[in-house]
Amino acid sequence: MIAVQADSIGGRTKAPALVFELPTLKIVKSLEIAGGNDTQPWDGKLLSLGYDLVAYDDDLNESFKISLPSRKTGDGEGCPAWPLRVYGNKAVIVANCGEILVYDLPTRRLERTIPAYAHFYAVAILDGLIFTAPSSDPQAEGQRPCL
Repeated sequence: MIAVQADSIGGRTKAPALVFELPTLKIVKSLEIAGGNDTQPWDGKLLSLGYDLVAYDDDLNESFKISLPSRKTGDGEGCPAWPLRVYGNKAVIVANCGEILVYDLPTRRLERTIPAYAHFYAVAILDGLIFTAPSSDPQAEGQRPCL
């Protein structure tokens, strides 16, 4: 079992990762990995989201890295990449102050960018559909809704 400790969202480049032996929960490895804003399993790897999306193998060696687009800022504050959701071979990332980025993991290619309509919001995926809930009314802020 692997646990990644995230203390707060934003600006993080590294996060502590612990590997536990089951069922004793004895710590067998402790190290820092890139990212830590969010982590998800995919195809026998651990994906860690920070300024980039980094994949780690079972021994927490870096397998590959997907560089995310340059970060934008809004209203004087940084906009971290978060959350990360994985569905099949797709990684869905909220980044750049609310854009939704859809990556194909096997090819590491950005397939789609859904324009921002809020700075931060939740994302869920069910049967290949992306559901979101903005934290603010896009019409009230003069932003266009995502269609």
